[in-house]
Amino acid sequence: MQTSGSVKEIIWPAVFTACLGYLMWYFPEFIVLFGWANDAIASQNPPADILDFAMMAGALVTLVIGVAKAGTTTGEGHVETGFDRVSLFLSRSTMLLIVALVSVMTYEVILRYIFERPTLWANELSLWMAGFIFLLAGLYADGETTVREPHLSRDHSERMLSYFGAEVRPFAGGVTIVGGPELTGQEVFVPGDISSAAFFMVAALITPGSELLIRNVGVNPTRSGIIDILRQMGGSIELLDQRERSGEPVADLLVRSSDLRGIEIGGALVPRAIDEFPVVSVAACFAEGATVIRDARELRVKETDRIAAMCDALSIVGAQVEAREDGMVVQGVEQLGGGTVASCGDHRIAMSMAVAALRSSASITIDDTGCTETSFPGFWQLLTGLAG
Repeated sequence: MQTSGSVKEIIWPAVFTACLGYLMWYFPEFIVLFGWANDAIASQNPPADILDFAMMAGALVTLVIGVAKAGTTTGEGHVETGFDRVSLFLSRSTMLLIVALVSVMTYEVILRYIFERPTLWANELSLWMAGFIFLLAGLYADGETTVREPHLSRDHSERMLSYFGAEVRPFAGGVTIVGGPELTGQEVFVPGDISSAAFFMVAALITPGSELLIRNVGVNPTRSGIIDILRQMGGSIELLDQRERSGEPVADLLVRSSDLRGIEIGGALVPRAIDEFPVVSVAACFAEGATVIRDARELRVKETDRIAAMCDALSIVGAQVEAREDGMVVQGVEQLGGGTVASCGDHRIAMSMAVAALRSSASITIDDTGCTETSFPGFWQLLTGLAG
């Protein structure tokens, strides 16, 4: 294969990425993505156009980066975003993700230049956000942008872009988007989040005599791994009135209490249920035999280390659980005990332990439950109402 370029052309982008990573790690409070920090940003009086992404920063910042990348790919050199600069308040774990994404983009551009590759940006991160940056930027690029991925990841973005008129061509192992489409506004129906429904699915399965109907749940196959897992464990879950709304598959879920059994969970099923593993570990506590969760190392770098947090919390209330580097092993028990557990400021840890309390012999106290208000306002009232 013929190459072009020089060592200098390879080193400088690498040095830039390393320096950016250093700044992100040691100065995570405010990162200026567009322009230079002005006096107002540096002072205690930041301007009103600073965006506060709160707990959802990891997902939302990809939109900003995607548009920023788009701005550098157009012939005009800029995309109107409504602001001149954006400052983000982010945690170090989010900074590490951003460093990884920037690194991917930098080195893919380098490789494409050196080896004169076609418009093909390969993505080896098993995170949907990495691919979405490329797709969003690809809307404004000339020609076609292709994102490849090692595992099936969430395709909400592709479905939504297609629904609005973009030419999106999925294929086995990736997706291609054609730049320069004329997008048309549409009325959008947003189905219920299956990650939120998962808590109540598990609650119904582990509570004897329960039957629960959850309406209008999104059952996108890239996200419905939780249904497959719970069914493999013996859970009774029916999908009723299956239909498609705004490009997304939707169904009503009928869940009945069931005798669960331990299974091994890993491989391609993991990315389809990565956010639901905290509550899956709760279901595993009441399954017959052992449940093994593997290939889920990504749980270590979520809002908190969810493997450690769930193992610690479940151990406190009497579960038989063993943490592993890429998952955990949970041995089923008849009933959990009580105790005080830490949510670690993670909404999924807090809500999962609330579900565990439904089958505990004593009260479970969860600290810092306010974190649930970001992703699921009203969760506690809804759970209390269903529990009677």
